[in-house]
Amino acid sequence: MKPPDIPGVGFYEEDDGNGGKFYRVRLGKRFTGGEVQRKAFPTLKEAVEWVYEKQGSKKVHGESYFDFTPAQVAEARDAFERLDGRATLTDAVSYYIKHSLPIRGKRTFAKVAEEFLTSRRAMGCKKTTMNQYESQLNVIGEEWGEVNVNEVKVPDIEDWLSESEWEPRTRKNYLVTLTTVFNFALKREYCATNPAEKIDRPIPWTTNPRASSPWNKPAGF
Repeated sequence: MKPPDIPGVGFYEEDDGNGGKFYRVRLGKRFTGGEVQRKAFPTLKEAVEWVYEKQGSKKVHGESYFDFTPAQVAEARDAFERLDGRATLTDAVSYYIKHSLPIRGKRTFAKVAEEFLTSRRAMGCKKTTMNQYESQLNVIGEEWGEVNVNEVKVPDIEDWLSESEWEPRTRKNYLVTLTTVFNFALKREYCATNPAEKIDRPIPWTTNPRASSPWNKPAGF
């Protein structure tokens, strides 16, 4: 088999040191339009097939195809296979950037809580309100203090609330505070969504045993 004569492509037959031979291919700048690429093959047939594959990709994508390393091309191919037509690679990358790489960088919950409290003091919140925020955020910080806010998900919050021994009213109060803090983080672009606002509020127990009695209804019922 004779190697094809393609401008910018070189085929080289070399000894493998064990009495055999292998073939090295060089794709020069004239062929790639950019970086030189080299690759070795056990047979000339495999070397030629690889060059034809590159040539075909060049015709389809132009010289920009060679801006990518073979490893990057393989990674992209693997990504397409894993997506299996359910989304485009652009969709997948956009979703990852939006949810995993916040616009203003990653912030731990502890850092966001600190910024939140500072902003509320500057707004002139009442002392009783600030004391409540500080108390609740100290408890919440024990769970997520060192976790980045963009990494806290709905199931995480649901599990945390369900594992507590709080009454529904207390769980609701914590959920309201979480929602407020995540909205603060959302406005500062530390996260893309507010997981706390997607959780149904617990229904507080009544403190009046007669309130739910069927005999304690307004007139006309």
